[in-house]
Amino acid sequence: MGPSAHSFNGRTRRWNPASLETYIQGIQNRNLIREEESLDLSTRYNELIMTRLRTSEGFTTDELLSLYGPELYDYCLEQARPLMAGGMLEHTGDRLKLAYRAYFVSDSVIRALFWDDGKLDRCK
Repeated sequence: MGPSAHSFNGRTRRWNPASLETYIQGIQNRNLIREEESLDLSTRYNELIMTRLRTSEGFTTDELLSLYGPELYDYCLEQARPLMAGGMLEHTGDRLKLAYRAYFVSDSVIRALFWDDGKLDRCK
């Protein structure tokens, strides 16, 4: 914990103030003000794609299906097919992860898997 520290519990993102002075004053006054936001389904999906593909283990497709349902599961795998064919993503067993050669272009690979259409909200 500290200034600008963030946490995410799967639905809500919380963060401490960025200012060290404000953070210290909050601790001293026993009144640390932190901010939070609740994430909708499409944002939670994008968050999983962004944070988990930046790890060496990636994520499991079983996890994707159980957390986000068949529509996002199918969407993700459909978007991933050309990336796998191009050697940018690896799909081993039920695990999807970045290929080594994609590390330096990971943002573009991740962006290709993002969902950016508001119609997903009907799946909540």
